Amino acid sequence: MKKQLYLAFTAVFLFSCTVKADLISVKQNEKDESTAVGEETKLGLLSTSLEDVSEMSILSSSTKDEADSEDPDSKNDKALMSDIEKYDIDEHIFDYRNIEVINADEILSELDLSSSDEILDFDYVIKEYNYRSDMQEVYKNINNDAISVIDRYMQKTSYIPLKDPLWFFALGAVEYNYYANDPDIICSWPIDVEAYKADPNYMLGYNWKDIQKRLGNAAVVSRTGGAIGPFQMESFYGKNSSPVIPSEFGLIGSSEQRSDCWVELGACTDSGSSIIWQKGTYADRWNIADAANLCLGVYDETLRRVNGKCALTEFNDKYEQAVFLMWAHNRGTGILGDREYKKKVEAICTHIDELKEVIYKLKPNRFTRSENLMAPIKKIANESGSDNYPVMALASYLIVEARYSGAW
Repeated sequence: MKKQLYLAFTAVFLFSCTVKADLISVKQNEKDESTAVGEETKLGLLSTSLEDVSEMSILSSSTKDEADSEDPDSKNDKALMSDIEKYDIDEHIFDYRNIEVINADEILSELDLSSSDEILDFDYVIKEYNYRSDMQEVYKNINNDAISVIDRYMQKTSYIPLKDPLWFFALGAVEYNYYANDPDIICSWPIDVEAYKADPNYMLGYNWKDIQKRLGNAAVVSRTGGAIGPFQMESFYGKNSSPVIPSEFGLIGSSEQRSDCWVELGACTDSGSSIIWQKGTYADRWNIADAANLCLGVYDETLRRVNGKCALTEFNDKYEQAVFLMWAHNRGTGILGDREYKKKVEAICTHIDELKEVIYKLKPNRFTRSENLMAPIKKIANESGSDNYPVMALASYLIVEARYSGAW
């Protein structure tokens, strides 16, 4: 009983400290193909299926090879890959039913993505992106705001070694793509330019109702299984992790608490399977701020368990780190402690120049699974002893880097 009371007190204390996070804004800068590709809808919305890992904790990897590692230096590897029932999570669960009431108007008044004064007060080096000289200002603003929303949470993480928000942004195009945005919009998720012009907080408040309004219910929920939104977050995703900034989860950029689409739509209408998200009442998987807040929290919690030291952090090269981090979103973050995956990432990244040459010749607006891009990706995956997903991830990262530097 004493232990339970102590743990309860600890959880409440940690949560009460966390919700006081400041609200200063930032403006800156294939597993198998059958698993990675998913089901393409009539609208061309491509999602990623993770059905075969639906019973696996997002904080662990439980294949036999991983569990039976004989590497004498694999202490941290095993910590990352321990089964969830062996992991004491009592101190790390937040009760969102008792979340502190936040004044949304106050948040919006303090958060201004275009405020240079607030940027100067923020505690990290500002990244500036360069675009083609003839790109319209509205598209530059959309692209910058999309990155700024993600970067807000990236910079608040404690253990993620690669603080470049572009890798997480690029992940969205691998998970959800083939939507025909304007060529100068780098986002892979549908963007309403006119709505953006009318609302400077559009990228913060973006949610499933924006998709419903333009494309209908089928576009909101259409896929096999429970994954929803640009980062294809499954119904079990983030079960044992806190968002990076809990006080903003489901609220930032909105005048009222956001809810996930299942609250009103109830089920996946195209397949009959449930889309209920365990954190869905309090946030929206279509919202970029909510997705980044929780996804990056999952990475951070994984790495916290090994004090930030694992196979991932043995890399110094940003491309290797980016590929490993992005692959972990598909396979489960436990792979970040697996040196066999690390070796495959190293092999993949020996092909960077080859892949870059193809990308700079094709000049894609964003990553897609077009044949002229997938052909070299499959070749590299085969030569690296890998599947397609991490090579697609690398391609997407290279494309995003090029576009945010004004290469085309």
